[in-house]
Amino acid sequence: MDDVQIEEALSASDFSISASESNSDGDVVITNDESYESDTSSSKCIVLETNKNAEQYLKSNRISRTSRYKKWELVTSDIMMKFFGLLLWMGIVKYPSISDYWIKADRYANIVAPKVMSRNKGRLHFRQYIPSKRHRYGVKLFKVCGVNGFTYKIIIYEGNQSIAGQALGETIVLSLCEKYLDNARTIVTDNFYTSVPLAKKLLSKKTHLVGTLRKNRRYLQKKVTTQKLKKGEIIGQENKDGVVVLKF
Repeated sequence: MDDVQIEEALSASDFSISASESNSDGDVVITNDESYESDTSSSKCIVLETNKNAEQYLKSNRISRTSRYKKWELVTSDIMMKFFGLLLWMGIVKYPSISDYWIKADRYANIVAPKVMSRNKGRLHFRQYIPSKRHRYGVKLFKVCGVNGFTYKIIIYEGNQSIAGQALGETIVLSLCEKYLDNARTIVTDNFYTSVPLAKKLLSKKTHLVGTLRKNRRYLQKKVTTQKLKKGEIIGQENKDGVVVLKF
């Protein structure tokens, strides 16, 4: 596929959105980025932002003498590429826990991880714990994907990223799809994201929203949510802003 065909595919794409963990069984979904940067420029950007974040953290927090943060060293592109390589390798070679990759017992035959990077090189302060997942710890990602299955933008959840007056799901969708609004697209979301305020904002941006909806969301008509339906029946209501809520 050449550059022209890629651009045509992007211009015709709609979006779907959901969330997952980087090491869970589920997939993560939200969709469409107009620029494709090289791996080199992307890694440099990640290195820059990692070091910048560490510098901001060290300046804004009181660090004790015995804290491991006292040993912080600037991340280099070489270290970051090794880290990415380890992540890919760990996706292929499965051990019960992260620490097992550095065990020196013969039965594990660990010859990769210990030679590439120290186990205690660093820890993620934004690692998430979700007890309902098989892998309870991991990095939570939000991403936007097109109907072709390609991922175009990713947001790493660092905790407390919602904007005042907005639900987290609403903030994430508007941020991920910012470049693709006002173009008569349709965004598909699951019930974590879908809400009446989000649908209203997207309509004002000439963008449609389709998705499942939790019945305890605000601004829903009880006439719809509490209605008991027989098999095959459907009920719906449209508000003054053009948002339609259906139950079937």
